Amino acid sequence: MRSLRLEREFDAILCLGTAFNYLAESSDVRRALRGFRRQVRRGGLLVLDLTNFDAWIRNPQNARAEVDYRTPDGSRIAVFAFNDQDLPRSTHLARFLTVVQTGRGIDIRFDEAPLRIWTKGHLTEALQSQGFKPVEWWGDLRLGARYDRRRSPRLVSVSTRA
Repeated sequence: MRSLRLEREFDAILCLGTAFNYLAESSDVRRALRGFRRQVRRGGLLVLDLTNFDAWIRNPQNARAEVDYRTPDGSRIAVFAFNDQDLPRSTHLARFLTVVQTGRGIDIRFDEAPLRIWTKGHLTEALQSQGFKPVEWWGDLRLGARYDRRRSPRLVSVSTRA
C-alpha cells in the first residue's frame, strides 16, 4: 500500500484487516495515505480498519493461547501470542509461537511484527494532513457498531477525500 499506483481513480478504497497498523514508520504512513489520495476520486471514501489499542491497553491480552485447532487433514495447530506495547514510541509488538503437528512431525515457528498504535485523535491528524476528512467512526465492521474507545475491538475510520 506504500506504493499504490493503479493509474485510475476509484469511488472508495477499503484497507481492512488491520493492515494499516503494520505501517509502523511515519514515512510509510505518509506514503500510503498519499497513494490512497491519488487513487480515490474527490469526494470518494477511504475506509481504514485498525485495532483499537485504547481498549487493548486498558484490558491487556498480552499473553493468550489458541490451542488444539484441528485442520481437515488431521493436523493439530496451537498458537501462542505474546504482545508488548511501547507507548512512548506508539508501537505494539505482536509475537506468535505456532506449533503444527502433522502425523508424528512437529513444526515450530516464531514470528513477530511491529504495529503502530493509533488513537482516534492521531489518526484524524494523519488523515487531515493528507487531504482526508473523517466523517464516521465505527467500533467494528458490523453495521451500526458505534465506536467506544474503551470497549470496541476495532477503530474504523470512514473519511472523504477533500
